[in-house]
Amino acid sequence: MMLKTEDEQIDVEAIAEPWEKYNLNGTPHVFYPLCLGEVLDGRYLVEHKIGFGGFSTVWMAHDLKTKRDVALKIFSLGEWGEHETHMQNEILQNVQNTSNLLTSSATFLLPAGSPKSHHRVLAFPLVGPCITSLVLDRMPLVTRMSAAKQLLEALERIHKAGIIFLSI
Repeated sequence: MMLKTEDEQIDVEAIAEPWEKYNLNGTPHVFYPLCLGEVLDGRYLVEHKIGFGGFSTVWMAHDLKTKRDVALKIFSLGEWGEHETHMQNEILQNVQNTSNLLTSSATFLLPAGSPKSHHRVLAFPLVGPCITSLVLDRMPLVTRMSAAKQLLEALERIHKAGIIFLSI
């Protein structure tokens, strides 16, 4: 498929991350190159890409050990994975009621070419579909309001513990 206009290119990049994010010469925060069907950490069979952000990609995988589907958040090279792992630990230690918060169930490292560099991976229970703007527009208002309420309640619990998130 040939992209004819800049608008078409922007549409494609909204669906898939720029390829430069996998190029060691393009950015210090390189994404982990992953193939569908790959087994990570000897137990997670990668089945589908859920999405990506500035510092990570998220994949649906099947946990061969527990026989359940999970979401794997694979961080780019750099300190982002360690920072998020630290924040998860802070939440678990300081938030009294974490029953409605989604925290990782496992963490492991993937090699990145040198002994001192790695990609941090967090495994989460898979609890529902990715809510993109395309999906969100088709959801009933009551469903969107329920999701917003749950998010605000979780933020309130986290804020009461003295933790503030800047990127929501």
